[in-house]
Amino acid sequence: MSKVRSQKLILLIFALALFNLSCDDKPPIPEQKFMKVYVNLLIAQDTTATPYNSDSLKSVILASNNISELQYNSMIKYYNDRPEKWNPFFDSATVYVERLKLKSENQP
Repeated sequence: MSKVRSQKLILLIFALALFNLSCDDKPPIPEQKFMKVYVNLLIAQDTTATPYNSDSLKSVILASNNISELQYNSMIKYYNDRPEKWNPFFDSATVYVERLKLKSENQP
């Protein structure tokens, strides 16, 4: 095999591998887990009366869910790159909030 031909083959394999990675539609973390963390962040920011700043609060919630800042930001980018996914996401988030609300109302 000639040197030029082997270089073209290597380039083709690399391009196919890169294309395969770019077509992966799998989110960085499970969508359900992200939705719960996202909602919990919003609730915590709206209801916390402690002197936490929002970055500290976010760090605590992410750490308690074993999610890194990079994973969280990657998930935001994942949704922003697929804007059609935001509506179902917010529908699920609304259902989750309603369940939390009912749960809290039914506790003594």
